[in-house]
Amino acid sequence: MNRYGRGIWAGTIRHHNGRFYIYFGTPEEGYFMTSAPRPAGPWERLSPVLAESGWDDCSVLWDEKGQGWLVGTHFADHYKTYLFRLLPDNKTLDRASAILVNEGSGREASKLLKVGKWYYLVFSEHKNGVGRYVMAKRAKKITGPYREEKQLALPSTEAMEPNQGGLIPTNDGKWYFLTHHARATGRAGS
Repeated sequence: MNRYGRGIWAGTIRHHNGRFYIYFGTPEEGYFMTSAPRPAGPWERLSPVLAESGWDDCSVLWDEKGQGWLVGTHFADHYKTYLFRLLPDNKTLDRASAILVNEGSGREASKLLKVGKWYYLVFSEHKNGVGRYVMAKRAKKITGPYREEKQLALPSTEAMEPNQGGLIPTNDGKWYFLTHHARATGRAGS
């Protein structure tokens, strides 16, 4: 409990084929996952997905054929974001399948979404003197190319938010963005 700022970074919760999945990373150990048949568990023992430091903020999506994909940012290498194919066990990524889908300007907090026929890569970006803001790109195929980059939020220099979070669709067609805000003493959701 003495690892403030070095614990779990912006994971993702997904439901696929009757199971709930949690994928997350820690900046020093890499990516991990667990799954369960119900949100209350029982949850499997954690499985390392990528045992390497310098990665953050992963997200997972299964395409229309049931193929799993993980997107994550290698902050230790100038914030390059890669898309990896997951093997059928959903616990192992195919390192050779890596596709560079984004890079630069403190880009992190990547989330993959599919809306209609489009795949979206939503992420936050930080530029010195400007602040942090949410961006998005889209592609017709999950493997890209991701283009039509758009800024979705005004920059914030004071709170450096919004940052890691998730877009949540509701049954009535509305979308909500759930995020956290960092404070000197901790983080709070909003």
